[in-house]
Amino acid sequence: MAKLRTLPTDAPKPGIKVSNPPWPANGPALAISFSGGGFRASLAGIGLLRALADNGLLANVRYSSSVSGGSWANALLARNWHALAQRDHDLAAVDELIVRPFVDRITTTSLTTKMALNLWRVAGPKTRTDLLADAFDDWFGHGMTLGELPADCRWIFNATNLSNGVRFGFERERIGDYRSHYIRAPEMRLADALAASAAIPGALATQHLRSPYNLYPRRGRPKLVDGAVYDNLGIEPLLNIRTKPLIVVLDSGARLKPTLTERLGLVGSVKRAQAVINSQPTILRKRWLVDKLRTWEDWEAADPEGYATYIADQRAGEAAIKEWQHRVRAGEVGPDESPPPMPPPRAVRGIVFGLATSMDPKDGNIESAASRHQTYSPDPAVPELPPWHPAATDAAEWRAAVAGVPMSAGKFEPEICRDLIYRGWWLARESLRTFHPETLSRPAPAWSAFD
Repeated sequence: MAKLRTLPTDAPKPGIKVSNPPWPANGPALAISFSGGGFRASLAGIGLLRALADNGLLANVRYSSSVSGGSWANALLARNWHALAQRDHDLAAVDELIVRPFVDRITTTSLTTKMALNLWRVAGPKTRTDLLADAFDDWFGHGMTLGELPADCRWIFNATNLSNGVRFGFERERIGDYRSHYIRAPEMRLADALAASAAIPGALATQHLRSPYNLYPRRGRPKLVDGAVYDNLGIEPLLNIRTKPLIVVLDSGARLKPTLTERLGLVGSVKRAQAVINSQPTILRKRWLVDKLRTWEDWEAADPEGYATYIADQRAGEAAIKEWQHRVRAGEVGPDESPPPMPPPRAVRGIVFGLATSMDPKDGNIESAASRHQTYSPDPAVPELPPWHPAATDAAEWRAAVAGVPMSAGKFEPEICRDLIYRGWWLARESLRTFHPETLSRPAPAWSAFD
């Protein structure tokens, strides 16, 4: 970390206004969310970025939220956003600036080993979480601060505040939560936000925002750990957006594997029960989100003409809705006037998928919005099984194996990297093609190798 210093700051405030990013000139605004899951989540998230670039949608990202391992993908995108924009956010630029550097690094170096070799540094004010921040800054961050994050996208890195049990967010214009209040911290390194988001309890130290960032008073100072403790999907800030961006949620978290509980013993049973308890918030959040996605689909089915009008020019549609609501409050609406097309209040436009998600409707994944999923038609040009695996390999077994890659920050084998990137790419591609084909200005392209 940088040398000890206290940054100038005002007292924490109940609220600090965050600027809304500009709406894209063409197509929908996108809000993406990267879940936790170690480098498994990072690689799948990079696959998602490749799919968006492939389909000409990466430049439309206006909100990007993450926790834990997914924050690596989020930070890499933020760190390279300006350079990507200079090259129209195309696939070649994503591969050159994000994919290959990350894969080259984690296939030749172990982050776990790097941190272990530097443990002697925690003898002073540094913690293991600081070592994680230093490692990211050394590899990819190059000193970038929160204040230097591009303004045309709202970047959100989520941690969990153990002091009050709520989500603590790091953004360009503010950090904080509604209970500890908010402050401006433009000089904080992006790497420190990532480290707080990925501070796995037990493995890494709690982030107290002390040296070198003495931003909160000692009493009530936030104690931050991995954002996955509160919300492993990282979706909470995205669901508070007043407009209706297309939300893309990647769940790279591991599923609980079936086990014979009678063989666990007392300690094993307690640990298993804790694992079940920990998995429930994610399951419930996902079901809640899917219910909102289905409400959007129901609106499309009930009012196809109004839906088409709204989707054709969403900026104009949102402006019409705002004007209508103003006139209603002012009592200026006549008895014969009809409101403009507007989504139901509970509706969310988007997709959500996990690494174990099957696109086959017969499998009945809860991630699926009901109606369009029933009409899913596989693209024979892009099979679920990657082209480098033998055709005889069972796709379902491969899918389960990829979803079950252990959560790790160690050295990865190149083939595992390719598998996870392909999986994130394929799921995003097929989900967009199935649930929101109107967002694709051209046919979804086939896979192209990055290495």
